[in-house]
Amino acid sequence: MIATLTAGQWGLILLFFAGFVAARHHRRPRQLIRRVVRYRRRNFTADQRRELFARDDGRCRYCGVPVHYETDCPIGDCLTGYEADHYIPASKGGPTTVENGRVSCRYHNRMKGDLMPDEFMARARAGR
Repeated sequence: MIATLTAGQWGLILLFFAGFVAARHHRRPRQLIRRVVRYRRRNFTADQRRELFARDDGRCRYCGVPVHYETDCPIGDCLTGYEADHYIPASKGGPTTVENGRVSCRYHNRMKGDLMPDEFMARARAGR
């Protein structure tokens, strides 16, 4: 039954339940719906991650260091672990697609955060 609902039907269901939540938290239902609707999927799927890794030859696009694909690194909090990075950040409207994805080492992905690519490269060159 869940898979057969249309987007409009999901919206009505969300609005119905938001009315209950809004009454409990003293907010209007539309405010709660706006927060839920803005959320988009931001994580790359396993297939997208594999495709990115193969396309970029398993190297960080920012420093060129080979990254390892394993999720559980024996070193612990390893800085050369593979992370799929949004070239244009999802928080700034970048889609979660292979075209917008980059292989990044954990260090550079965390350093980049939600910066645009030109801002990040300017900071990296300045050494900040």
